[in-house]
Amino acid sequence: MMTVPEQLLLLTLDTETGEFLKLPEAYNRAAFAGAALMELALAGRIDSDLDRVWVVDPAVTGDAALDPVLSAMSAAGAPSNVERFVEKLVPLGAAVREAALNALLARGALERSEHKTLFRKPRTSFALQDRASLAGLKEALRAVLLGTAMPEPRDVCIMTLAKTCNLMDRVIPPEDSRKALDRLEAFSKTELIGQTVRRYLYLYERDIAQS
Repeated sequence: MMTVPEQLLLLTLDTETGEFLKLPEAYNRAAFAGAALMELALAGRIDSDLDRVWVVDPAVTGDAALDPVLSAMSAAGAPSNVERFVEKLVPLGAAVREAALNALLARGALERSEHKTLFRKPRTSFALQDRASLAGLKEALRAVLLGTAMPEPRDVCIMTLAKTCNLMDRVIPPEDSRKALDRLEAFSKTELIGQTVRRYLYLYERDIAQS
């Protein structure tokens, strides 16, 4: 099964061009740090309530996208407040994304190719080898967002991140977006880490606008 960071990364892949959507850097880092936190929560390694988050099991997972985040959370003096934790872990987001990409390449789910464009500029593209995994992910999300199925916790995590990063159009046709967003709003209230990531980005944008 793909991890939340891996699922998020695949949602940003344009399978026609082989390129990843270029998210604003703040979104990129916050979303992937949040995705790692979500995966650790799903694995029972961390837990949280409305205000705090804490480590349940600090043992290494063997996943290069998750272990640096878990280590930072386990460090002495690490904050317990959810918002402060997300803020502290955001700088690790780029490394989480890179590790998720390397994991997909190592498993053969993606294949990297290097070539030069018409103007001799190097270009890297990625071919999705395991198309069923992405199709299955999108189908499962559509079944929840446009149907009556109850989502699994993992579905709620990735849907919350997709909304935060404006990726819903990668899953849902534009004409169905209102219905999907209404359904998501009801589910996402239970996903505390996703809400915190969204609030972090809201405060970031507010600060940028005021500067």
